[in-house]
Amino acid sequence: MDKRVIVGMSGGVDSSVAAALLQQEGYDVIGVTLVLAPDEKDRNSDASPVSSAAARSAQAVCRRLGVPWHEIERRELFRQEVIRPFCKAYARGRTPNPCVICNRRVKFPLLLEAAASFGAAFIATGHYARITPDAGRHVLRRGLDERKDQSYYLFGLDPAILPRVLMPIGDLAREKVQRLATTLGLAAHARPASQDVCFAAEDDYGALVRAFADTPPVPGPIYDTGGKRLGEHRGVAFYTVGQRRGLGISARRPLYVVEIEADRNALIVGTEDWLTAHGLTASAPSWISVEPPTEPFEALVKIRYNHAGTMGRVTPLDENTVRVNFFEAVRAVTPGQACVFYDGDLVLGGAWIEHGAEG
Repeated sequence: MDKRVIVGMSGGVDSSVAAALLQQEGYDVIGVTLVLAPDEKDRNSDASPVSSAAARSAQAVCRRLGVPWHEIERRELFRQEVIRPFCKAYARGRTPNPCVICNRRVKFPLLLEAAASFGAAFIATGHYARITPDAGRHVLRRGLDERKDQSYYLFGLDPAILPRVLMPIGDLAREKVQRLATTLGLAAHARPASQDVCFAAEDDYGALVRAFADTPPVPGPIYDTGGKRLGEHRGVAFYTVGQRRGLGISARRPLYVVEIEADRNALIVGTEDWLTAHGLTASAPSWISVEPPTEPFEALVKIRYNHAGTMGRVTPLDENTVRVNFFEAVRAVTPGQACVFYDGDLVLGGAWIEHGAEG
């Protein structure tokens, strides 16, 4: 059906309001909750077929709206496509962003599969981002609420699917979405926002790495930038560029992790000025709103989700590599993170940081 839409529902405010708004616009809404992350601690003790509190909340919202709801369990796919690569990256001394990979390889493909199964023309999510037609194609733009904008996590989507993707709350402020949830009587409005890494506690990545990485973390040396050994680390998987706490060393000035040398299982630490970079090199670029560029261009570059962005010159070196030269130095360029390129509110694309550079 031309007006049938599969709405990915987490049980939280944003996806619940997205479903309600689409229903008000006359869409034939079907709610789908993807069960992906290990959540045994959140499972029912009464053998309910609904696996988690999030799923139960989504089911209740759909019941309130009078629309069908389905739960799709794909934990093994999530384990192979997201958790294992995340852990292997940490074991190599990188700091990955699993949400970008999950959206590209798991969530959106599964919603499209559900759309095919239920004869839906569209899929929808509760992301704070916008998809608009522009010069004969559909493009990705920032959400209007700059504080909640989630376009950073979506640059890796296949551009071909954008005409079929709806993001109903991208034009709204978070406060209005919350008010709508209350007005509509959606119990989901009391649920907390989900965390960035949904499958692990922020301070317990080490247990996952030990379980899923090819080789377990092992202790190794900590050197200063002059090559002097200062101490021993617990394993490079437990550290990230820019980290200050938990190094177990003392010095007259604060020291930060400035480089992780996974090949020799070593941390390099230095003073804060060693964290600044005037450029970076990134791999595997994905261009969501434009054709792959062949000439240098200027863009606002975000090097992590909560980074405000810095203007720079982006130079394609080949199909798989780009170089960024910042107009002003940035702090803590972190290998494994995504850097995303913007022209105003238009998301041009992004790539994966390999290392920082002097520019």
